[in-house]
Amino acid sequence: GFLGPDRVAAFCAAMLGGGSGPLPAGGAEVLDIGCGDGRDTLFLASLGHRATGVDIGAPAIQKARETQAKASAAQNDAGGQLFANLQFVHYDVLQLPAPQAPLDLIWDNTIYCNLRHEYLVGVLALLARLSTPGRTYYVLNCGSDEDAPVVGGHPRLNLGTIKEELGDLFEVVAARPGVYDVTVARGSNAPQWNKEHQGVRSHFVVMRRRANDDDAHADLAAETVAEGDAG
Repeated sequence: GFLGPDRVAAFCAAMLGGGSGPLPAGGAEVLDIGCGDGRDTLFLASLGHRATGVDIGAPAIQKARETQAKASAAQNDAGGQLFANLQFVHYDVLQLPAPQAPLDLIWDNTIYCNLRHEYLVGVLALLARLSTPGRTYYVLNCGSDEDAPVVGGHPRLNLGTIKEELGDLFEVVAARPGVYDVTVARGSNAPQWNKEHQGVRSHFVVMRRRANDDDAHADLAAETVAEGDAG
């Protein structure tokens, strides 16, 4: 069945929770690209991972930091330090350099699906640069083309296209139909809601960087995007 917000959280916890899934039991190095207000980054940190959220939008990062401060204060009151290893960075995602320490997980709820039409080479270069062969998992949530196109909605594509465009870098570990938790007003320019599932349909895909492909993607990883303000 479809994965609404609660079931997505449960699915992620099962797939990506430290020790119960493929990620390190002591906490993983996680990067949320295009993190927006940081809701997903906070969720990943709540699973015990060292999470960093990056976004080009300064207001979004400010809101994320404010939410982090509130969550940290609540944790401290409860005697916990769950969000001590959480940070938000204001930066153009497509210009991110290779990480100093290998990433265990890249979380992408916006970048690939929103930028692939104009900046696919840059997105692929980013993913090649950020990920480590045989190690890094890539979680993608993107709009499904199973719903009719709508004005102002999320970009839509099918699972075959995802595999075709990302398959050289990543192998699919799991794929589930999901639902975007759309919170904008239901107006004429708002994404069309699927009445049964209260959201727009999406593909929720867990992938892993293919092993032993360092040389094959060395040139790709060195690519940069000339245009600014892309991600």
